[in-house]
Amino acid sequence: MPIQVATKEDVKEAVIEAITPLLQKIEELESKINLGGEAFYNAKKILEVTGYKSIKAIYDLERKGKFPKRAALGRWRKSDVEKWLKNPTK
Repeated sequence: MPIQVATKEDVKEAVIEAITPLLQKIEELESKINLGGEAFYNAKKILEVTGYKSIKAIYDLERKGKFPKRAALGRWRKSDVEKWLKNPTK
């Protein structure tokens, strides 16, 4: 009986299929991070809520003082971002 060998692409697809639910759960939990009773946004959520396509653009605005500074674990306070969204400096 011949031995069937999986191709590199087959293995890649199997790994992606296996880890996708875990990655989705991690993203869900990260977006809901809550430290000390305050909600925080990760970089992915920042891009989603601001409409920016590049986190580098956000970092540049932050460096120039035109976007809220990250507060905890490299994340932004949701309240600071929501305040900024009402009067963004783009």
